Amino acid sequence: MKPCPEWEEQLIELVTNAFGAETNGAVREHLARCARCTGALDELQSHRERIDAAVQRIVGEAEPPRGFLESVLQSATEVRPKRRHWAWGLAAAAAASLVLWVAWPHPEPDAESLSILAWQSPTAALLRSPAETLLRSAPRLGESYGNLDVALGEQEEGVAR
Repeated sequence: MKPCPEWEEQLIELVTNAFGAETNGAVREHLARCARCTGALDELQSHRERIDAAVQRIVGEAEPPRGFLESVLQSATEVRPKRRHWAWGLAAAAAASLVLWVAWPHPEPDAESLSILAWQSPTAALLRSPAETLLRSAPRLGESYGNLDVALGEQEEGVAR
């Protein structure tokens, strides 16, 4: 039987004994007036009794082994050092690799290898400008032309003499 929707949760809590006395009284008053909720409560109680009986059959009178609680409490409070053997192995492998790399003879690069290092892009030649020397002598951003004027003034004096 389906209980009243607004009382369904309260009936479940009543069966599981999750209520206090004041809330329990309000549910009992509703049960005295409502046949649907009373039937639903009876069904819920019978389901709970069957579940409790099944749990008892499965578990029976099983007790945990002797010293179980003490061993659980001890392992919960015991601080074990973390083992990091893999980290030591990794460090040893890295050190051995470094020693081998340093000790291993490295051949001198041949002419072909050096020519590859000196290679420049073909576009570098296309980007050259006839004004490159002028651009190199011009002051950079934030510098002044003052030094350039002095140098030009000295050159003019030399030309005028």
